[in-house]
Amino acid sequence: MHLREVTYYMGARLRVFLTREQDRTLLNLRTLEVSQKVKDRAEVIRLNAHGWYVEKIAAHFDWDEQTVRDVLHKWRKYGLEGLWELPGRVERRKADYWLQRNSRLHAMVHG
Repeated sequence: MHLREVTYYMGARLRVFLTREQDRTLLNLRTLEVSQKVKDRAEVIRLNAHGWYVEKIAAHFDWDEQTVRDVLHKWRKYGLEGLWELPGRVERRKADYWLQRNSRLHAMVHG
């Protein structure tokens, strides 16, 4: 089983694609009052969308490659909300509060 996971990641590059608005939104997170973890995750997504491979991003942030993959998978599944650690109530409230303060982003996330 472990061997299949390695083969899968070695054989298929994980890549996300962003609209200009999504790229701009993720870039703008750098200047807003959000945690450094959220800013780093946003930058991981942007770098991948701009052609960086998981391995290069992991080396740049000094992260494990699986951590980078997890960030990219959460982006695909949850969008902006995936940048926050949502399992806990406190983090979920922080994400909701931040998204509500930034109504344009809130509209992007909640349709």
